[in-house]
Amino acid sequence: MRVTKSGVILLVGILLTGCAGNQNKSIQGKENSLDTVKEVNETPAEKTFVDKKMDFWEGNFAYQIISDNEVWVTNVESEDNKNGTSKSIKIAEIPEYVKNKEKEYHVTGIGEGAFDLCTNLEEVNMPNSIREIDRNAFAECLKLSKIQFSKNLEEIKYGAFSGADVSAITLDNIILIDENGFACCTKLKSLDLSKSIKKVTPYAFGECKNLETVTIRAIKLNIEENVFYGCKKLKVFYVPKESVEYYKKALSEYKAEVKAIEE
Repeated sequence: MRVTKSGVILLVGILLTGCAGNQNKSIQGKENSLDTVKEVNETPAEKTFVDKKMDFWEGNFAYQIISDNEVWVTNVESEDNKNGTSKSIKIAEIPEYVKNKEKEYHVTGIGEGAFDLCTNLEEVNMPNSIREIDRNAFAECLKLSKIQFSKNLEEIKYGAFSGADVSAITLDNIILIDENGFACCTKLKSLDLSKSIKKVTPYAFGECKNLETVTIRAIKLNIEENVFYGCKKLKVFYVPKESVEYYKKALSEYKAEVKAIEE
């Protein structure tokens, strides 16, 4: 059933103590822990419904026209007429181009809450045309373990992949990762950030409790406090050789070593 409303906005709050504790937690346990976080942090405003902006449907996805030749994916075909989430979709293949009324559009973004609470979604494949992923786009897709990111992805907004089941992340041309972007990804072990990264906001990787290694390829990245809050297994940051001393100061709140990237 195709719908025009999203469900309750799912915001993983700054207080992340309720995230699942280790890789062996069940999906049910992970759901319960995220619910606990939401109960602590939700305000009445966060429980309202939000319109998912849609101009047309093609295949299983709805699209919003952004410009004369660009669209964003904003919704997925649903069995649930209450909130637009799909319990059946397992693989999301985002197209690079889509047609509507004989006009072809370039798919350049994924909209707010487009796939939130798609609880059986396991894999997402993005074309290299995707440049931005909006707030909570894949929030609480707790089985999402395989993500093929666009090589031209520049911005990941608030809570976009919170609670995902992914174990490794490489972002080639990313510029911004917003607050809670990958919070509570408790299977995540390794992270590789591009030379182009400009900003990572607080709690972007909060409570990624199994994260061990982070590679930062930017010469100087202004890292805000608590980006890696609760990442208790973090062992080492790999950074450019000429920036080791800079990052030792910038990352001093963490116990992990700072080492030069091996070339």
